[in-house]
Amino acid sequence: METKESLQPSQVMIAGRLYPVKIRDAEKEKMQQAVALISEKLSEYQRIYSGKDAQDYLAMCALTLAFEQVSIKNEISLKGAAEQKHLAEINSILDETLGILLHH
Repeated sequence: METKESLQPSQVMIAGRLYPVKIRDAEKEKMQQAVALISEKLSEYQRIYSGKDAQDYLAMCALTLAFEQVSIKNEISLKGAAEQKHLAEINSILDETLGILLHH
């Protein structure tokens, strides 16, 4: 479990506003990448849907990024289930083979 002492205060700029965050030193680069991704998505939505307010762009950005995360989690889950099925098949074949070898 992380202790509060391991988290360092920092600030990130999103849509022209500073937000305080606490992150581990090892995660600073990931945080910078996340902020860059949000900025990129916001700029994209501002180009496509001009005339909206910042809240609309932030909501669309949050929805897009959450949808991508859910999609990735579902894909990983499906792959995990397929791998479990393959492992069960391999174990079954190994059990069968061992049974045959032990009886001969």
